[in-house]
Amino acid sequence: IQVNEYGMGNIASLTYRGAGDDQTKVIWNGVVLNSATLGGTDLSLIPVASINKILLENNVNSIGGVLSLQTNANWYNRFRVANHSNIASFDAYSNALTLHAGNNKIQYHSTGVYQKSKNNYPYYDVYKDGIPLDTVSHNKLKLWSASNELFIKLSKNSQLTFGNWLLSKSKQIPQLMGIFA
Repeated sequence: IQVNEYGMGNIASLTYRGAGDDQTKVIWNGVVLNSATLGGTDLSLIPVASINKILLENNVNSIGGVLSLQTNANWYNRFRVANHSNIASFDAYSNALTLHAGNNKIQYHSTGVYQKSKNNYPYYDVYKDGIPLDTVSHNKLKLWSASNELFIKLSKNSQLTFGNWLLSKSKQIPQLMGIFA
């Protein structure tokens, strides 16, 4: 399995056993996340903090296999809060806050994610005289995501699950690097 990530705010794609990202199915709780037009899935948009189980399956219905992402209720959980924060270069910040609460009949999971980055890194432009130091601009990223799930245990072997996932991503397109001006 190989995940190709092209930097914060850019696409992250999955290849499995030599198949392209459009040949590998990505499923979250039974919902196919692959693009209807291009076939691939941008893994950078998925709020990983809300996932409990990841399965990689060989499947005859998909040449590149199936990546199955699942969120499950922990019926023994009463209350749990987790925070994951990252600070990186070029004013890059990300934060994920997860809340799990409930009892042995009802469980509620909520995850909020926020990412922000200026992505204004310096580089040497080898295509200009004197190879000047330049800075990438117009490359900002803002992303927020919220997912909520409610699990209701009906009996020992059955449950109802309600969920939603909201996402907003704003990414600027940077100027081309290494062009004659």
